[in-house]
Amino acid sequence: AKKGIQGFIVAELSFGIFFIFWEFFFRGYMLFSLEKRTGFFIANGIQAVAFAFMHLGKPELEVYSALVGGLIVGWLAWRSKSFLPAFFIHWAIQSSMDLFAILK
Repeated sequence: AKKGIQGFIVAELSFGIFFIFWEFFFRGYMLFSLEKRTGFFIANGIQAVAFAFMHLGKPELEVYSALVGGLIVGWLAWRSKSFLPAFFIHWAIQSSMDLFAILK
């Protein structure tokens, strides 16, 4: 495995690629597809619950945070008509957690 700053950058760019697809699915495809059928509030709730379920097995606080965060970024995606704000927020949170873990 690569070490140092180069390894960190490669890892975070890899997470970025992963999160593009992740956020496209939840805040792009799922939210906007459901919103056409159910309205925003129900669609946002469904995608946030599904998003939280994907965090099961992680610390309990992370699961609850995923539910609340999913509702918030769902709203941001809906307001902006794009999943990209959710992508950048999710990627920034993940990258900062990795950085804090390294600096600990």
